[in-house]
Amino acid sequence: MKNNTLHTIKYILLDSCSAAVAWILFYFYRTGYPETIESIIINEGWLIRVFLIILFWLIFYIGSGTYTDIYRKSRLSEVFNGFMTSLVGVTILFFVVILDDYNLDHKQYYLNYFTLFSLHFLITAIPRF
Repeated sequence: MKNNTLHTIKYILLDSCSAAVAWILFYFYRTGYPETIESIIINEGWLIRVFLIILFWLIFYIGSGTYTDIYRKSRLSEVFNGFMTSLVGVTILFFVVILDDYNLDHKQYYLNYFTLFSLHFLITAIPRF
């Protein structure tokens, strides 16, 4: 396997793990910490949702050109592109997944949005360096 392909696969695996960890932490933040992990996995089809989130991010990253020519990217442009990609992707997820939550206060929507954005951007940006 070529070195370029191997590094691209590593990049994709890191992004997959980052998206999963960010979503899991956000899920725990949003719903409160569960009593047992088994109750989440068995009762709510939780693993399927995490897989769909990972799939969403990978398709979104592929569409934005994140995995093309990974050796010719500067760190500054990578941070900016990661920031913009996270901003747009979290906005899409917010309107598709989070907006239908029942919240008494509109401030909770803003807090959920910025929490998910912060988690996703930071957890994705750190391994890329």
